[in-house]
Amino acid sequence: MRHLDDERHFQYFRMSASKFDNLLHRIAPLITHDRRHCSPVDASQRLAVTLRYLATRISQQALAASYKLGRMTLINGELPLPAPAVLPGSQTMSPYVFLGDEAFPLRMNLMRPYPGSNLSMDKKIYNYRQARARRVVENGFGIMASRFRIFSRPIDCSPKKVVEKLNDQHYVTLFEKANAAVVKSTQQIQPIEVPNARHFSGEAVDYYRVEYFKVLDTVDTQFAERFDQESFKELQKLENMLLTGQVHDVVDQYPELKRGVLAVELPLFKSKYEFSCSKEAAEVLRELPVEVRGLFEQVEALVRLLLVVPASSCEAERSFSTLRRLKTWLRATMSQERLNSVVVCHVHRDKVDELDRPNLCQQFIAGSETRKYTFGSFG
Repeated sequence: MRHLDDERHFQYFRMSASKFDNLLHRIAPLITHDRRHCSPVDASQRLAVTLRYLATRISQQALAASYKLGRMTLINGELPLPAPAVLPGSQTMSPYVFLGDEAFPLRMNLMRPYPGSNLSMDKKIYNYRQARARRVVENGFGIMASRFRIFSRPIDCSPKKVVEKLNDQHYVTLFEKANAAVVKSTQQIQPIEVPNARHFSGEAVDYYRVEYFKVLDTVDTQFAERFDQESFKELQKLENMLLTGQVHDVVDQYPELKRGVLAVELPLFKSKYEFSCSKEAAEVLRELPVEVRGLFEQVEALVRLLLVVPASSCEAERSFSTLRRLKTWLRATMSQERLNSVVVCHVHRDKVDELDRPNLCQQFIAGSETRKYTFGSFG
C-alpha cells in the first residue's frame, strides 16, 4: 500500500493515505486479534481489505485471492450487529435495528411503522419520528454509496451458474485446459511486458486465478444490474398472467388492455389451448382462423405486447453508434429523409446484399434524362 501515491491510494481505497492512517489509529485496538496457533492478520491489512471490498464490486473470493488470504478468513456468514444497549434516559434494554417501511415484516432487528390510517396520536408520532430517522439514514447511505461502490447494488444477488463457478475447482479445471492448449501450440507465446509494473505474481496460476475471479465477478455484477430491475419484474407478472389465465393489477398500466374483457377471454383461451410461453401462445393465435381469433382480441393484444417489448436498450444504443459512423460530410449535406433511408440500408446490410444491384442501378439511371446522360448504360 505504501508504494501508492496519493491519487492512486484514493482511487484504490476511496480514502487518502492520511485519513487511512487516522482511521487505523482509532480502530486498531478493536480489530487486532491475538492468536497462539498462527500469526494473525494485522490491523492494517484488515482495514485495507475492508476498504477495498467497500470501494469496489469485487467478490470476496477474488478479494481473498488478491490479498493471498484464505476465503474463510474473510467470510464467516455472520452479520456482527452490536449487542443490545440501554436506551438513553431510561432503563429499557433495546437491540439495534434496521429501519424499514410497511413492505418489511416486523423482526427483532427490523423496525417498521404502524400500518393503517386510523392510528392513535402516539402511533402517529412514532411513525413521524421513524420517517425522520429513515430520512437521516437514507441521506447517510447516499453519501456512503457515492464513496463506496459496494452499496450501489444488492450484495447478495447473483445468478446461480456464475456463483457456482466462483471457486478454485472450476478455476483449476479451466487453467489446466488453457495450459494444455498452450503446450500443444506450435507458436511460442511471448510474455507480456508491462512497463513500470509494480506487482509480479510468482506463478502463472496465481496471476490468472485473480483475473479469473475478476471476470466472473464482473459478469455477476452486470447480471444483477441489468436483469434485477423493477421493469423486468413487471414484465414477468404480465407473462405469468398469460400463462396462468388470471388477470392481475399490472394490466392497469397498459391502456390498450381492457381488464374486464381480458378477464373473460384469458381463462377461456387458457382452458382451450395449451402453451407454456408467450412464443407458443403466439403460434396458437397465428394458426387460428380470423373469425376465431376475433373472439380473443384482448388476448392477442396481450401477446403482441409481450412480443414487442424490448428486452434491453441495445437496439437504441446501436442506433446511436450507427449514426455516429454515418456522421460524415455526406451526412451533413443530405436531407433527413435520405438519412433515414441510408441508416436503414446500413442496419440491414444482410438484406441489402441480397438485392440485384445492377438492376437497381439501371432503374435509378432510367428515372431521369440527366442521369442517362451522366451515367449512360450500367451493365
